[in-house]
Amino acid sequence: MKNKAQAHLICYDIGEPKRLLKIHRFLKKQAIPVQYSVFYAKLTKAQRSTLINALGTRINEVEDDIRIYPLPKNIEYTQLGKTIWPNANFFSDEE
Repeated sequence: MKNKAQAHLICYDIGEPKRLLKIHRFLKKQAIPVQYSVFYAKLTKAQRSTLINALGTRINEVEDDIRIYPLPKNIEYTQLGKTIWPNANFFSDEE
């Protein structure tokens, strides 16, 4: 199905503190924070495109790096140490 949302990880490295805060606040409205610079979101292709465009207007392309990784179904992952979301398995693309 074309409009089915897929799980994604969004990660960033922003070069300037003021821009960093703006990107972080923006992403908190769009996705779930997993770590300070890592977010999780379920996005359709249209939502992903809209997010990419919105982020592109907020960054400095020379200094900043934002990556959006689609996650496969049934992903296996390991978690060590402190977590924001204990017992949350939202990395799976399954319904």
